[in-house]
Amino acid sequence: MTSFIIVKELKRLAKAEGKTVIMTIHQPNADIFALFDRLLLMAEGRLIYQGPSADATKYFADNFDLQCPEFYNPADYLISVMHPENPENLARYYLYF
Repeated sequence: MTSFIIVKELKRLAKAEGKTVIMTIHQPNADIFALFDRLLLMAEGRLIYQGPSADATKYFADNFDLQCPEFYNPADYLISVMHPENPENLARYYLYF
């Protein structure tokens, strides 16, 4: 809950002040993930995705046929497809990035 409150307040302050907040966060829950405006994903030092957070799972579904299961935390799903031991790992698509 503390993380959610901090991220929500940072978003409010950034909007009120016209500032950009850049952060790294490890495994955010779905509520925190929903607060993000933009997302930059990297795996093994390579850019995997950059764009609106709300569009990330659709991007992977449309371009790589990697479907995020319904009612699944998108952050958890994205972490799983970037993990090197996952057979659906995005590493097989690195040549596209």
